[in-house]
Amino acid sequence: DERIDVNLLRLTNVSHMISYLPVRGKGIRKVSGPDDSLAKAMERAKRSYLERVISRSKLLFRPEDVFVYAIDDYSQRAFFPEKMQIFDGSWNPSETYRFISTNYHRNSGFTSDLGLAPASGEVLSIREVPNGYQINVRVSRPGVFVLNTFPLPYWKAYVDGVGTETFPINVIHL
Repeated sequence: DERIDVNLLRLTNVSHMISYLPVRGKGIRKVSGPDDSLAKAMERAKRSYLERVISRSKLLFRPEDVFVYAIDDYSQRAFFPEKMQIFDGSWNPSETYRFISTNYHRNSGFTSDLGLAPASGEVLSIREVPNGYQINVRVSRPGVFVLNTFPLPYWKAYVDGVGTETFPINVIHL
C-alpha cells in the first residue's frame, strides 16, 4: 500500500502490523484476518469519517475482523551496521526519510556525520530489562554500534561497567 512506508517500519524493528483494511506490498504477508476482498474493504473505507470511527471502534473487540501482517527483513533491535549510508544533513525530515526508505538495507546505519564508521563484531545476547536492554557483544573493530530505538536523552550505555557516550546517529537510531 502506498500510504505505508514498509521500509521505515523495517528500519525501526517492526516485525508485525495490524490494519483495518487489507494491505499489499513486497515483503508483507498476511498472518490472520478476514477473508475480505480488497474491493469490499475499500467500499467500507469510503463511508463518512464518523461512520468509520464508529465501525473501527467496534473492531477493537472483534479481532477476527482485523488484519495482522508479518513484515520480512526488518532490522534487529541492536546491531553492528553492515555499512553507514550518508545523507545530507541540510535535508528536511521528508527528504531524509525518503532517502532512508529508498536506500533501506537490513541493519544499515544512516547518518549525516561523515566521521562515523561502523563497528564490527557479534551480538552475543540481548535481553529486555526494566527501562532498557542488556546487550552483550564481542567487538572486533571499534566504531558505531546501533540501538534501534528513538534517541532520547535518558539513554545510558555502559561498557564493562563504565559509562560511555551515547549519541543519535539519525532521528531514528541511537
